[in-house]
Amino acid sequence: MGNKFGRVIEFTSFWNEVVSSGEMPSRCPGVTSVQYEEFAREINEGNFDYFASLAEKLKLGHVLILKEALSKNITEKIKSETVNFWNSRPSEFF
Repeated sequence: MGNKFGRVIEFTSFWNEVVSSGEMPSRCPGVTSVQYEEFAREINEGNFDYFASLAEKLKLGHVLILKEALSKNITEKIKSETVNFWNSRPSEFF
């Protein structure tokens, strides 16, 4: 358990350095898609280079998509709840 905690601290420290160094992007130059299983495996194994690569892409403004991170049931519930939320609110555009 201590090993995972140490990795979390290492990843967090690196992320804090990435986001505090320089300006944040004003637009999205691209999209990076990763299978959730690959992402989870690499992070859980402590692959710092993998994490650093993704962190740098996020810092540059890329959108990170974790494919198959949520079950189909949860995804459908999120979509349904979102539609219900917007349908239950009067338009404030005008």
